[in-house]
Amino acid sequence: MARTRLTVDEIILSVEKHLKQIARRTHSDELILQLIRSKTANQFTEEDIKNLRNKYHKVLELNRLEEVMDTICSIKKSDRSDIEKDIVDFSGYEDPFSQTDERLKIALRMLKNYNRRVPNSIKQKAHNEIKNSLQSPYRQEKKKIKDRKQENHEKFFLGSVLISFFKSQ
Repeated sequence: MARTRLTVDEIILSVEKHLKQIARRTHSDELILQLIRSKTANQFTEEDIKNLRNKYHKVLELNRLEEVMDTICSIKKSDRSDIEKDIVDFSGYEDPFSQTDERLKIALRMLKNYNRRVPNSIKQKAHNEIKNSLQSPYRQEKKKIKDRKQENHEKFFLGSVLISFFKSQ
């Protein structure tokens, strides 16, 4: 079976349909959408077509990962492997209220790792590294700094309130 090259119109339709369906678009998604809306198919430059093709391939990859996610979720909970359980847990597929951007990015990395054609031992090692990246020392240090800044902000606010209170009396 020979592969046929997609026309620019077919790529545009597919990418635009996908971008209109997603709730939270990235900056690159917005730029591609503006590009599609601003020009007709015969006005695209080679650079524009290259960007559209790249986005089209990302859309195809996301669709494949979505199918993989559906197959993982169709497996009974008791029959899932540890990797599959973690993917479902981090994605928030069954509990959407626990979903955050950070956990969703990690779930996407786990899903890409799960979908690779490598031995299970390598998948497991990569999965553990991805999972441990959530508790990395860098992130913990960043969180400590953020908490300290918040605490200092509250202290300065309370101090300024006390000073203004004493000045008023």
